[in-house]
Amino acid sequence: MSLNNIITERLLLIPFTTKMVLSLMNGEKYEFTEMNLGFGNGWPDKDALETMPKILKNLTLVEAPTGFES
Repeated sequence: MSLNNIITERLLLIPFTTKMVLSLMNGEKYEFTEMNLGFGNGWPDKDALETMPKILKNLTLVEAPTGFES
Protein backbone atom coordinates (compact mmCIF):
# COMPACT_ATOMS: atom_id res chain seq x y z
CA MET A 1 0.00 0.00 0.00
CA SER A 2 1.06 3.55 -0.67
CA LEU A 3 2.19 5.94 2.04
CA ASN A 4 -0.65 8.23 0.94
CA ASN A 5 -3.34 5.73 1.94
CA ILE A 6 -5.48 6.60 4.93
CA ILE A 7 -6.58 3.57 6.92
CA THR A 8 -8.92 3.37 9.89
CA GLU A 9 -10.80 0.50 11.47
CA ARG A 10 -13.70 0.88 9.03
CA LEU A 11 -12.32 2.94 6.15
CA LEU A 12 -9.58 2.76 3.54
CA LEU A 13 -8.96 5.88 1.44
CA ILE A 14 -6.75 5.31 -1.57
CA PRO A 15 -5.58 8.28 -3.63
CA PHE A 16 -6.73 8.39 -7.23
CA THR A 17 -4.16 7.80 -9.92
CA THR A 18 -4.54 8.94 -13.50
CA LYS A 19 -5.05 5.30 -14.50
CA MET A 20 -7.83 4.88 -11.94
CA VAL A 21 -9.66 8.00 -13.13
CA LEU A 22 -9.36 7.04 -16.79
CA SER A 23 -10.57 3.56 -15.96
CA LEU A 24 -13.71 4.93 -14.30
CA MET A 25 -14.31 7.39 -17.12
CA ASN A 26 -14.15 4.49 -19.59
CA GLY A 27 -16.53 2.35 -17.54
CA GLU A 28 -13.80 -0.12 -16.63
CA LYS A 29 -13.03 -1.53 -13.20
CA TYR A 30 -9.73 -3.29 -13.90
CA GLU A 31 -7.55 -0.81 -12.01
CA PHE A 32 -9.66 -1.44 -8.92
CA THR A 33 -10.23 -5.17 -9.17
CA GLU A 34 -6.49 -5.62 -9.66
CA MET A 35 -6.11 -4.21 -6.12
CA ASN A 36 -8.90 -6.49 -4.83
CA LEU A 37 -11.22 -3.52 -4.37
CA GLY A 38 -14.94 -3.75 -4.95
CA PHE A 39 -17.54 -1.15 -5.75
CA GLY A 40 -20.47 -0.18 -3.55
CA ASN A 41 -23.92 -0.49 -5.06
CA GLY A 42 -24.49 2.32 -7.51
CA TRP A 43 -20.91 3.59 -7.47
CA PRO A 44 -19.61 5.30 -9.42
CA ASP A 45 -22.78 7.32 -9.64
CA LYS A 46 -23.50 10.23 -11.98
CA ASP A 47 -22.00 12.78 -9.56
CA ALA A 48 -18.78 10.78 -9.18
CA LEU A 49 -18.42 10.38 -12.93
CA GLU A 50 -19.04 14.08 -13.51
CA THR A 51 -16.19 14.85 -11.07
CA MET A 52 -13.63 12.59 -12.78
CA PRO A 53 -12.55 15.11 -15.47
CA LYS A 54 -11.87 17.71 -12.76
CA ILE A 55 -9.83 15.20 -10.74
CA LEU A 56 -7.91 14.21 -13.86
CA LYS A 57 -7.13 17.85 -14.66
CA ASN A 58 -6.01 18.54 -11.09
CA LEU A 59 -3.72 15.48 -11.12
CA THR A 60 -1.91 17.00 -14.11
CA LEU A 61 -1.45 20.38 -12.41
CA VAL A 62 0.93 19.19 -9.71
CA GLU A 63 4.46 17.88 -10.03
CA ALA A 64 3.95 14.94 -7.66
CA PRO A 65 0.22 14.22 -7.35
CA THR A 66 -1.03 12.75 -4.11
CA GLY A 67 -4.31 11.60 -5.61
CA PHE A 68 -6.26 13.64 -3.08
CA GLU A 69 -6.38 16.74 -5.27
CA SER A 70 -9.89 18.16 -5.55
